[in-house]
Amino acid sequence: MPIIAKVRLLLLDGDKRVEIPPGNEVPADKLAAHDKRELLESGAVEDTDATAAIAKAGKKAVEVGAKEFEAARQRVADANESIKPLAETKKEG
Repeated sequence: MPIIAKVRLLLLDGDKRVEIPPGNEVPADKLAAHDKRELLESGAVEDTDATAAIAKAGKKAVEVGAKEFEAARQRVADANESIKPLAETKKEG
Protein backbone atom coordinates (compact mmCIF):
# COMPACT_ATOMS: atom_id res chain seq x y z
CA MET A 1 0.00 0.00 0.00
CA PRO A 2 1.82 3.08 -1.23
CA ILE A 3 1.66 6.04 1.11
CA ILE A 4 2.07 9.43 -0.59
CA ALA A 5 3.08 12.57 1.31
CA LYS A 6 0.60 15.43 0.93
CA VAL A 7 2.79 17.83 2.91
CA ARG A 8 6.53 17.99 3.51
CA LEU A 9 7.49 15.31 6.01
CA LEU A 10 10.61 15.29 8.14
CA LEU A 11 11.45 11.84 9.45
CA LEU A 12 14.28 10.45 11.50
CA ASP A 13 16.18 7.46 10.19
CA GLY A 14 18.40 6.63 13.12
CA ASP A 15 20.30 9.94 13.64
CA LYS A 16 19.73 11.05 10.06
CA ARG A 17 16.96 13.49 9.16
CA VAL A 18 15.08 12.53 5.99
CA GLU A 19 12.87 14.97 4.11
CA ILE A 20 10.03 13.70 1.96
CA PRO A 21 8.46 16.37 -0.27
CA PRO A 22 4.74 16.40 -1.11
CA GLY A 23 3.82 13.94 -3.86
CA ASN A 24 6.61 11.50 -3.06
CA GLU A 25 6.11 8.03 -1.69
CA VAL A 26 6.90 7.55 1.98
CA PRO A 27 9.09 4.46 2.46
CA ALA A 28 7.08 1.92 4.43
CA ASP A 29 10.00 1.09 6.72
CA LYS A 30 10.36 4.73 7.82
CA LEU A 31 7.02 4.96 9.65
CA ALA A 32 5.93 3.24 12.84
CA ALA A 33 2.35 1.93 12.80
CA HIS A 34 1.24 4.69 15.19
CA ASP A 35 2.87 7.44 13.10
CA LYS A 36 1.33 6.06 9.93
CA ARG A 37 -2.13 5.97 11.50
CA GLU A 38 -1.83 9.52 12.85
CA LEU A 39 -0.50 10.91 9.55
CA LEU A 40 -3.34 9.24 7.65
CA GLU A 41 -5.97 10.56 10.06
CA SER A 42 -4.56 14.10 9.90
CA GLY A 43 -4.49 14.08 6.09
CA ALA A 44 -0.73 14.62 5.90
CA VAL A 45 -0.34 11.43 3.85
CA GLU A 46 -2.64 9.47 1.56
CA ASP A 47 -2.98 5.72 1.19
CA THR A 48 -3.47 5.42 -2.56
CA ASP A 49 -4.91 1.90 -2.36
CA ALA A 50 -7.55 3.00 0.17
CA THR A 51 -8.40 6.07 -1.92
CA ALA A 52 -8.85 3.90 -5.02
CA ALA A 53 -11.02 1.43 -3.10
CA ILE A 54 -13.24 4.24 -1.80
CA ALA A 55 -13.65 5.66 -5.30
CA LYS A 56 -14.53 2.22 -6.66
CA ALA A 57 -17.07 1.63 -3.89
CA GLY A 58 -18.61 5.06 -4.53
CA LYS A 59 -18.98 4.32 -8.24
CA LYS A 60 -20.56 0.95 -7.47
CA ALA A 61 -23.01 2.58 -5.03
CA VAL A 62 -24.07 5.08 -7.71
CA GLU A 63 -24.66 2.27 -10.20
CA VAL A 64 -26.69 0.26 -7.68
CA GLY A 65 -28.71 3.35 -6.74
CA ALA A 66 -29.46 4.09 -10.39
CA LYS A 67 -30.68 0.52 -10.96
CA GLU A 68 -32.87 0.66 -7.84
CA PHE A 69 -34.30 4.01 -8.93
CA GLU A 70 -35.09 2.72 -12.42
CA ALA A 71 -36.79 -0.38 -10.97
CA ALA A 72 -38.90 1.81 -8.62
CA ARG A 73 -39.78 4.16 -11.47
CA GLN A 74 -40.92 1.20 -13.57
CA ARG A 75 -43.05 -0.15 -10.70
CA VAL A 76 -44.79 3.23 -10.38
CA ALA A 77 -45.36 3.42 -14.14
CA ASP A 78 -46.80 -0.12 -14.12
CA ALA A 79 -49.06 0.72 -11.16
CA ASN A 80 -50.29 3.89 -12.87
CA GLU A 81 -51.01 1.91 -16.04
CA SER A 82 -53.05 -0.65 -14.12
CA ILE A 83 -55.31 1.99 -12.54
CA LYS A 84 -56.09 4.00 -15.67
CA PRO A 85 -59.80 4.30 -16.29
CA LEU A 86 -61.09 1.81 -18.84
CA ALA A 87 -62.23 4.61 -21.17
CA GLU A 88 -58.67 5.96 -21.46
CA THR A 89 -57.35 2.52 -22.18
CA LYS A 90 -59.89 2.03 -25.03
CA LYS A 91 -59.00 5.43 -26.55
CA GLU A 92 -55.34 4.50 -26.69
CA GLY A 93 -55.94 1.04 -28.09
